[in-house]
Amino acid sequence: MLNVNEPNARAKKKKIYVIIASLNEEENIKNCIQSCEKADSIIISDAGSSDDTVKISKNLLGGECVFIASERGRAKQFNQGAKALMNRNMFNNSATWGDEDDVFVFLHADTRLPKTFREDIESAFERKDARRIVKRKKKTFFPQSIVNAFKPKKKEASVEGAVVEENNNSRWGAFPIELSGKRELWKTIVGNLANFRTSRTGVPYGDQAVFVTRSAFDLHKFDETKTFMEDYEYSQRLKRAFGKPALVKGNDSKVITDARRFEKIGFVSTTTINMLCVIGYHLKIDVNVLGRFYHSSFKR
Repeated sequence: MLNVNEPNARAKKKKIYVIIASLNEEENIKNCIQSCEKADSIIISDAGSSDDTVKISKNLLGGECVFIASERGRAKQFNQGAKALMNRNMFNNSATWGDEDDVFVFLHADTRLPKTFREDIESAFERKDARRIVKRKKKTFFPQSIVNAFKPKKKEASVEGAVVEENNNSRWGAFPIELSGKRELWKTIVGNLANFRTSRTGVPYGDQAVFVTRSAFDLHKFDETKTFMEDYEYSQRLKRAFGKPALVKGNDSKVITDARRFEKIGFVSTTTINMLCVIGYHLKIDVNVLGRFYHSSFKR
């Protein structure tokens, strides 16, 4: 059994908690859990698997680390998994959810974290913060007091009546992605395109293991009304509130996600379906309609 609930022996600025959303992932769940060994805690939020996903998870982590979500849907699973962590007294003060710089990593059960994920998250935040400091110190011809007087004030974002306080520190991020499988050319092309898109748009997909600080999650939880593309909507909302994500860098720091859908109907077809769903989302097509289109495309 993995010993993931003891405090990490190495001194870290942030504690890292991994929440895994699973549903019938018996083929992937073991590798997924083992990739998270260095986390301060792991919890499985399962949506009622009918295979051996829960059994395998309990054997690796223990029954107290496996939570059965009330309903299907990753938004519900991630939110309820985070709440289950709090209820298990993983934090000293459940009212404040631990230190505001603690990090929640939201991981799909068919995805594996890199071995260096702890260091990667720290480095991504530090790199992002360093860029902000450099920009802040940029010299201007006029005195800073005059520049500030004419600088437009940022609008305050609010969530359910709570004002989002401006915080100069990075508060969310994501990993670059790599596909599993043996089709090296196609998986390299698709992975590179996905990573380029994320670097340009600042809106990562859910299979890129989005991570957020506790303070950010307190203000922005997953929208449980979204039954499809909940990860995309979440990233958009985080970007509006806190700016572009702190992106992990490096070929050895990629998350590896299962390429089964790509291999089932082809890499070009799958990429096209994904793009159509994103376009449909921006055209405000109902997410339930998009979800039916997406899932039916892989049943052919």
